[in-house]
Amino acid sequence: DKVYMPSFFLSGANALMDRKKLLSLSGFDALFAPYYYEDADLGIRAWRVGWKCYFEPGAICYHTLSSTIGTLKRKKVDRVIERNKITFNRLHLQGIHLLSFNCWLWLRCFSKLLSGNNTIYKAIIYFDNEKLESAKKRLRELQDKNNKRISVLQVEKVILKSLEPYRLRKF
Repeated sequence: DKVYMPSFFLSGANALMDRKKLLSLSGFDALFAPYYYEDADLGIRAWRVGWKCYFEPGAICYHTLSSTIGTLKRKKVDRVIERNKITFNRLHLQGIHLLSFNCWLWLRCFSKLLSGNNTIYKAIIYFDNEKLESAKKRLRELQDKNNKRISVLQVEKVILKSLEPYRLRKF
């Protein structure tokens, strides 16, 4: 008996997707180019328009680890990861959760300043607010087209509720 478990997102390296839905979502958002968080964003956008993503525990996929970024300098990779983490959270979080993220980000910047690590500052310099606003607009239009306006918190509740049968029980 197959068990498909809900997943917050699909890994771009090893996911099967409905082509029609993928095209409806406009595929991976170039906002996250060249790598990292584009698959998480795609999965969250799918959930936010009312579709679901599942993990199939029996599936096997072979993917060379870090084949995309293996030859790049680690500092550049870290800067892109930080930039895309900021972009992802600012795109999908709302209200108090966005405020909390921004507070966390400033605290993190301060702690990195004290340690002499400037990666987060470079990530913020490369952050593009105009592209972020454009992505937010596209997401709202997609949600309107699908008659669904689901927040990330609502997605989380749906996933947690559907995972209840799989939770470990205390004896």
